[in-house]
Amino acid sequence: MSEIFHPVLDDNVFWALDVIREQLSVDPGYLDLDECTYPERFKEIFRKRKDGDGEEVIITSLSMDDIDLVEETKLLFTELKDAAERFSDTDHSERMSYFRTSTSLLDKLIAMKERALNVRQVSRFYSTVLAVMEEILEPEQVTQVRERLKEYVG
Repeated sequence: MSEIFHPVLDDNVFWALDVIREQLSVDPGYLDLDECTYPERFKEIFRKRKDGDGEEVIITSLSMDDIDLVEETKLLFTELKDAAERFSDTDHSERMSYFRTSTSLLDKLIAMKERALNVRQVSRFYSTVLAVMEEILEPEQVTQVRERLKEYVG
């Protein structure tokens, strides 16, 4: 049996881990972005989580990129046109119900695409800001900036 060892972790480590955890809650594919330079072992550790029953779950990237929204939108419009041709003149309530449902779905698809783009842009912005801070600022200045930002996050 090996000895128990607890490595020392400073506040900067916790701040960085909190940022990563927050990014993963917003975008499960955060660690899969091209800009992510963390080692694969680090990514594997962060992808592993426990569910409510204590079972280990591997988090995978499920993003809007997995859905071809352009194609889905085209199919929905095609369905709308086909449905409009199939309804008789006496099926007004059924026709209106179908169009309300379809336009609601289309609205949701567009909103999801916009949200995914916004999340990706925010993630890139955070990564850029952190990289610039590391490049330009002295270590003490980076710590000061992080402390100031903690006030707004926490």
